[in-house]
Amino acid sequence: MILEYFEDITEKTRRYLSSPEKTFHKSIERLEAGDLQNQIKAVRSLSHLAENGDYKAAFQVGLCYLKGQGVPGCRRQAIIWLEQAAHAGLTEAMTLMAFLCLAGLPDMEHAGIFNSDHLPENTLVSRPDIDTAFSWAERAAKAGSADAHAILGQILSSGPPHYRNPGLAETHYRHARDGRSRRGMLGLGIFLLRNAAQKPDALKEAVRILEEASDAGMSFASWLLGGLYEMGQGVSRDLGKAFLHYEIAANSGQRQAQTRTGIFLLEGKGGKSDLTAGETWLRKAALTGDAEAACRLAVLHSTSDGAGPNMIEAASWCKRAIELGHSGAALLLADWCSSGRYHEGTEDQGTEWLFIALDMGEITAIARIGEIVRNPVIAASFRKTGLAKLEHRSRNGDALSAWQLALCLMTSPKVEADKVVSLLMQAAEGGIVDAQAKLGEIFVNGHYVTRNIRKAITFLRSAGESGHLGSTLLLTVLFEGGHGINKNINESKYWLKKAIFIKRNIMSAQPVEEPCV
Repeated sequence: MILEYFEDITEKTRRYLSSPEKTFHKSIERLEAGDLQNQIKAVRSLSHLAENGDYKAAFQVGLCYLKGQGVPGCRRQAIIWLEQAAHAGLTEAMTLMAFLCLAGLPDMEHAGIFNSDHLPENTLVSRPDIDTAFSWAERAAKAGSADAHAILGQILSSGPPHYRNPGLAETHYRHARDGRSRRGMLGLGIFLLRNAAQKPDALKEAVRILEEASDAGMSFASWLLGGLYEMGQGVSRDLGKAFLHYEIAANSGQRQAQTRTGIFLLEGKGGKSDLTAGETWLRKAALTGDAEAACRLAVLHSTSDGAGPNMIEAASWCKRAIELGHSGAALLLADWCSSGRYHEGTEDQGTEWLFIALDMGEITAIARIGEIVRNPVIAASFRKTGLAKLEHRSRNGDALSAWQLALCLMTSPKVEADKVVSLLMQAAEGGIVDAQAKLGEIFVNGHYVTRNIRKAITFLRSAGESGHLGSTLLLTVLFEGGHGINKNINESKYWLKKAIFIKRNIMSAQPVEEPCV
């Protein structure tokens, strides 16, 4: 029985090898048929050919293992077959080996250049091997692979520092584009966008090349073009064209483009308004992980329409956005809880969401936390947490946190003068105008410090030139009266005119020209 089995196998092998071309093409047809039974037979036939030295068959078997087509998906097995084909000199196999070694490098994966037609998402290797990728890409490029030139361009423009060579990267990208590699088109377009500041005409050329990539089916290029037309960079601002490009990319599954398409439809940008379609696009994007889309849906459901706001659904989308890393959504939920708009939330929960927003990097939460800490009726636990967060951020060099912490300490029953002044100095040096003005006042009045008019004037001048009205008025008085300094009528007039200008700007809806002094 066993002997009969091996004889049967041997006879089948002879049959495969007697007409390898015919067997190869028949196997490809079976793979393309789509049904599992045909795919299994195809892989079996191709494996026999590959085991007997047919490198084209080895390449196809490797692809089947990558796709899970006729066999369970297994990247390790795929590499074995693909390497066999690559070492035999098959250009496409060398190119794919270069890609496999490179795939997973964050800045390259997110650039959207190497979304290989051969690969489902779960086949990307987790750790890149740049050296091996470069070696395979060089061999494939010499053999005429345009996509391999694109890979070399990517490594030379965005790879490890010792590989970077912008001039050579551009050369490879242009070779790739000349070879009609759509990845080369996209790569060159992105390269030119990144270097537009150094080359005056690069932006216009980038738009032209990205148009080529978009026409060739690269959805990431369409997404980039949507942004360029929306912002009017390298082209005249055209919201209609921006929408068309966003929609093309959205239909290809580009998440950020789905978000922009949804926003355009909701806001009627680009000449088309459709609330239902807009919300649908936002839902698609949010459900696949786009934080901005989730936050937009939260805002959409929180606003009043014919049926009134739906705060439960709004809060649900807000929490989804927070899970996806949107700090502004945490601030939004804090507002809804604190104001009572979200009835299932409490004011205390609002404070907790505010702390979360700050931890996520939402700097606009800093001033709000400062207000909470200075609120005399706030719970002691919240005051303690708020102070600790401000203290931590100020120690790490955050000027705005230093300013808010100084304000909190100045309102405490027992003021630590040295610490307050140190925090104000940190904030002032970090460009916080209010801190500069406060230090000026402190040195004028001798509050917390020894009175020092010259130091006061230094801080007041900085604040005044930045548009702080109180500082300009105080400088006017100091120079007019010669309080602690020599009287200077001309400088007093300068600061008075500055004060008038600032006051008019504050009161006027339209900015006015600053008077000549």
